[in-house]
Amino acid sequence: MKKLMISLLAIGALFVSSCNDDGKNPSSNGIVQLTVNGQKKSFSIESHSVDNGGEKWITFGGISGIENIVLNINEGDSSLESISYTFGGQVYTALEGQFTSNATVSTNGHVTGTFSGKLTANAENQVNLIVSAGMFEITYD
Repeated sequence: MKKLMISLLAIGALFVSSCNDDGKNPSSNGIVQLTVNGQKKSFSIESHSVDNGGEKWITFGGISGIENIVLNINEGDSSLESISYTFGGQVYTALEGQFTSNATVSTNGHVTGTFSGKLTANAENQVNLIVSAGMFEITYD
């Protein structure tokens, strides 16, 4: 539940920051690619980093039509903290024990990684998506 709340807050932050009109780019560039139930997806990414008491938390996400994806990782960690994928009004999050990720986070503002597994839309795990060939490469501030 905690990961779901973190993901939902991150999605909200992504939408709010992407709506600013001050002419500034609030983030750096990146890409997330994945295959969902056999269909390839690609997202251009906005990334944000937050210093949380000496720990840098990196949130990155993108919107493509009616789909969006948000991923979170702590700088220095070797796996994602959370992932959420929204499609058709459903928010899917990583299914505990059935989702893996590997990441390399450098302290000079660059993170790359891979991920795969099952995402679920409800606590009963009745609505699942299979994610394969997931990869991300992000530059952040």
